[in-house]
Amino acid sequence: MSAVFIALLVLMNSTSQANQQETDKNEFLAANDRYAELVEKLKADVTSVDFDELRRIYVKTEHYAPYASSERKDRLT
Repeated sequence: MSAVFIALLVLMNSTSQANQQETDKNEFLAANDRYAELVEKLKADVTSVDFDELRRIYVKTEHYAPYASSERKDRLT
């Protein structure tokens, strides 16, 4: 009985993790798309962009690399 229960819990957990990964991927792609839209809007008219949204979206994109400068510096030495 307990082996079946444990197997069921493992199966439910793996399904939950797969769903979370898919959700994370979709949010990442949406953030990249929204960031690109905001950058294009910024290029067209600087006064029409919500800079707070731009900042919040940027940290969710592939462009955000908070440790990139220290990593680059470490590679050069």
